[in-house]
Amino acid sequence: MDNATQEKLFAAAIPLFAEKGYAAVSIREIAKAADVNVSSISYYFRGKEGLYHAIIESHIGAISKAISSAEGLPPEERLRHYAKAISEIHTKKPYVIRFVQSELVNPTSAMDKILKKHLFSFYRFLNKAIQDGIDSGIFRDDLDVHHAALSLVGIMNFYFIAKPLFRDFLDTSVEADAAYAEQAVNIYLEGIRRK
Repeated sequence: MDNATQEKLFAAAIPLFAEKGYAAVSIREIAKAADVNVSSISYYFRGKEGLYHAIIESHIGAISKAISSAEGLPPEERLRHYAKAISEIHTKKPYVIRFVQSELVNPTSAMDKILKKHLFSFYRFLNKAIQDGIDSGIFRDDLDVHHAALSLVGIMNFYFIAKPLFRDFLDTSVEADAAYAEQAVNIYLEGIRRK
């Protein structure tokens, strides 16, 4: 974003949408939190829905961009890259998981217009990496590719969903996030490798 007002709106709206959900946040509340005129939301984003869509695209698009650079890597390295990218994005954009959860429970127009497109691309990326690993003899040939992809998604995302609960008894620093991602993908790969 190249405009200070747009940046202020983004910064104010992200925690509001993430904590309250799309429907519970008013444009007046966003404008007040951003300390801007309420009409700026319509001017820059064509309304609350446009602002919400821009935020979702920014957060989920960051994951798409991060994993797209791994397309040519060997299968195991693609899966490692995915795990690392998920960890880094969740660490840099801690509200991303809340947006996804909110959309799963109370879908808005962003589900069909933005989220499904990105989530299906992640799923295809993982499916292809796993299938390529099976085809090349690296991964077990008895794997259900779809279940294996969903397993990795669950392993990587659950940590960030439950992280607020862990704060009292686990290290939840950036370094701990990276260590979790590395250990989780190592355990996962050990389970799918051909013995």
